[in-house]
Amino acid sequence: MKANINLSFLLLFLLLIASCTDRKCRMSTVINKDGSCERTFEVQLDSSQLVSGKIDTIHNIVRIGTGWQLSWSVKGQNARHPFPFSRQTYDSIRSHISRRACDTIAVFISGKWRSAKDMGEHTCFNLDSVKTLKPQTELKRSFRWFYTYYSYRETYHRQNLSFKVPLEKFMTGAEIGFWFTGFPNLTKGLNGIEQDDIMSNIKDKYSKWLTTNYFETIYQLIVDNYSLVNKAPVSKQGFIHLHDAILQRFMTKKEEVIEEENTKKLFSDFFHSDAFSAVLDNEKLKENAYKTLSDYITLTQFSVDYQLSMPGVITDSGRGIIGNSLAGNDQHVISYRLTGERLISGNYSITAQSRVTNIWAFAITAIVIFTAVYLYIRKKRK
Repeated sequence: MKANINLSFLLLFLLLIASCTDRKCRMSTVINKDGSCERTFEVQLDSSQLVSGKIDTIHNIVRIGTGWQLSWSVKGQNARHPFPFSRQTYDSIRSHISRRACDTIAVFISGKWRSAKDMGEHTCFNLDSVKTLKPQTELKRSFRWFYTYYSYRETYHRQNLSFKVPLEKFMTGAEIGFWFTGFPNLTKGLNGIEQDDIMSNIKDKYSKWLTTNYFETIYQLIVDNYSLVNKAPVSKQGFIHLHDAILQRFMTKKEEVIEEENTKKLFSDFFHSDAFSAVLDNEKLKENAYKTLSDYITLTQFSVDYQLSMPGVITDSGRGIIGNSLAGNDQHVISYRLTGERLISGNYSITAQSRVTNIWAFAITAIVIFTAVYLYIRKKRK
């Protein structure tokens, strides 16, 4: 078995330096027969927003613009009420629950649009306080007399990472796609042992990629601030020439070096000097240096449980699962996962196709056939 870097520990460490909050919600989209669309977000708001009714459109996962209506409901109940509510209502709810109000009260953000394009233009997610994510939406309707065919596509664009070392240095394109999106399915037809071997191999590469970029962050931090190193054991140029040797030592230590104290110890042992602690202990410098890492972790915290309802019979669910709705096994609903990881390897598209039977077309056709047969028989009798 290959010795893997402790991925869980590494991600936990990166979460700590990111200092970000989870950006999660549920989103349901309804495509109607006439081409109009409905979209609803289910989000959780903190108590200050619940009481004041003032929505923080920057720090919440959904950025609310014009055309949206808000309502609220106690989780587990179907009834929805106008938002905001009074302080008295809030206090009444708080007095009857043991959990926090923001964990008990669901806020719904709903809108109706004439077309899929309009709906997409009014949909905006916040990846963080600066970056936003907007989809491109398209609905095609094809009338074929007996049936009307619907084809829906919603595309979210790839999010470029600013890491110095690209994923492609460690993983193939197929491995990147499988690890972050599940496609292509590299484990198809394999047994459990074979699947575990593939997953362990890819996990090891992913861990090494993250660890290498963590090293590059620390290394560049020292290079950029070498003037702060007091009694440096080597010159700045000498430090730069030692890049590969330090990286090799860094990777040899594996998960131990991810902890900041062990990182400092590695430099101390390598150079037999604590001179670099002046830089490695500087919180302000580290905050700026860790921005790329924290941006990556912030992206991975983006998560949307997406449900799409199509008119008629679903003929193609794309990468979604039919009949896995929150309300039950609804064969008209497709469930998807929209996450930040799925935006790393490339554009991510939610696609679906359905077919509506035109009953009137069958009725008219039947009448025409019946009339033609009747007239033919009548003519023969004459």
